[in-house]
Amino acid sequence: MSVFEKYAPLYNLMYGEKGYGEETEFVLAQIGAYKAPIVDILDLGCGTGAHALRFARSGRNVLGVDLSADMLDLARRNAAAASNTMGTVEFQQSDIRDLKVDKEFDAVVSLFHVMSYQTHDEDVTAAIASARRHVAPGSPFLFDFWHGPAVIKSGPLARRKEVEDETVRVVRVATPTWHKAENRVTVGYHFTVEDKATGERSEFDEMHHMRYFFPAELDDALRRGGFRPAKCAEWLSGKALTDDSFSAYMI
Repeated sequence: MSVFEKYAPLYNLMYGEKGYGEETEFVLAQIGAYKAPIVDILDLGCGTGAHALRFARSGRNVLGVDLSADMLDLARRNAAAASNTMGTVEFQQSDIRDLKVDKEFDAVVSLFHVMSYQTHDEDVTAAIASARRHVAPGSPFLFDFWHGPAVIKSGPLARRKEVEDETVRVVRVATPTWHKAENRVTVGYHFTVEDKATGERSEFDEMHHMRYFFPAELDDALRRGGFRPAKCAEWLSGKALTDDSFSAYMI
């Protein structure tokens, strides 16, 4: 089973409280400081399209790319239901490391820790090369990631989350395994899904392999990939990183 295969139908419910609007505005402000106007955006690892749709609502033309067919099915349904999109949005299935589109974009973004799913050096190199192939000269590439010093300070934590809507109740228990020597964390998710009408329950598991990064190693990887690192800061605040900044971004 691929990552997100059974998770995908629950994804929007699990992250219904996530501040996609705030995040989209933040990203547009950040990349807009390096190039204007930004019309065409490539969204690597777009998932169910929540950011991509909001970029399109702001008047941008967006190509969202994701490996999961299940997530893209939801993205296309979400796009079909959107009524206030001023720009355009399209979705394409591809491994972001192998993507080859005959187009250059005004900006490339990769959000919600997609880069941290690149767990080996060759994966990081390939993802950066993909971004470089598709970003116009002098244009920004922005991604967020797990910030190593914060992960090390707190350690990966077990977490429990419970959400529901009118049809289902979902409990997700996340149990991490820390591979310290490799700067990786394997997160085992156990889901219990209850149908509220019938009381029927189902359970399934998924394993997500994540990597945390240190800014200096990303600087090196980006320079080798043809980029000039311009900014690295705390996600959504833009403040200087500390060992309490779990989520960081780089331009």
